Parts: sequence; C-alpha cells; structure tokens
Amino acid sequence: MPIVRVPSKEYHHIARACDMGAEGIMIPMVGTAKEAKAVVDCMKYYPMGKRGVALGVAHDNYSGGSVPEKLAAANERSTLFCQIETAEGAENADAIAAVPGVGAIFLGAGRDLRKSLGVEDNSPEIEQAFQTILRACLARNVACGITALSAQDIARRLGEGWKMIRTTNAALTQWRASSSGR
Repeated sequence: MPIVRVPSKEYHHIARACDMGAEGIMIPMVGTAKEAKAVVDCMKYYPMGKRGVALGVAHDNYSGGSVPEKLAAANERSTLFCQIETAEGAENADAIAAVPGVGAIFLGAGRDLRKSLGVEDNSPEIEQAFQTILRACLARNVACGITALSAQDIARRLGEGWKMIRTTNAALTQWRASSSGR
C-alpha cells in the first residue's frame, strides 16, 4: 500500500496524492474527530466522502470500467493514518479512532505530544497519553503505531499491542537477534 504523508489537511494535498495512487494518507496533527472526518471526506468518494471524481488516473491504473465499481474499489483500498501529536488529539483518541475511514493512528517520536503536554521525555504523563491512544485503537480495531528506538522498546510495544513500529536499523537488528528471528 503506497502511503503518503501529506503536508496539510487541505483538500488539494489529499486528493492529489490519492489521484497519484496513494492508498494511505498520513495526516499530521489530527486533534479531533471532526478533523479526521474532514480528511476522510477529501480522500473518499461518495457515499463515504466528498472527493471529486477522478478516473483514468494512477489510482485506477489508468483503466476503464464501471464508475460505481471503481469508486467503491478506491474507497475500499484507501485508509487514513492520523498522527496524534497534541494533548487535544490524545484526549480525543477514541473519537478519532471511531471515524469510519480511519485505519490507523500513529505517534511519531512524541516530541510534539510531549511539548503539548508540557512534559519531558519518559514522564508518566507521556506514557499515560501513549496508553490512552493505544486503548482507543485496540477498542476500535484501528492499527496503532509508535516509535521504538531500542530492541527492548520494540519488544515492549509489540507486547502491548502496537501494530506499527517506526525504528532504526540497529534497533531492529538487535530486536531480531534477541527474539530468535521473529
């Protein structure tokens, strides 16, 4: 699945990436369900969204065919990856995860979230926010992602239920060696 992290929540960024073949759209700084729904509207065709119809382009392999089938297939293939990076987003994680079309919530390294919460690295408040987001994703069957920069952190986060891990080659190599090649 081609995933594009677009620079904003603006329609022209989202629809253009979808027209070029992106099936996953990653959006930074999602703070509310209303924002998530607005992005879904930009990337999904009617009846799931409000995206303008673009056919015979990369997303449908420049091919012909039944318009209703093409639109339904595009809706089925596409998913929204919301980046929660603020205290507001963490507080609204369950509502964001409940938006139809949201397929994943991803936390980067958490720097923006830490700043928004007014806390330092490894504070109890940041871990509480991470766990709140994880619980929301698990309850809504939405994939959840986080950054893990050591083999121990990778193992911990996978054990907690995180489905996507952003890491370094060195940490991944160490994790693989320590977990018998999983």
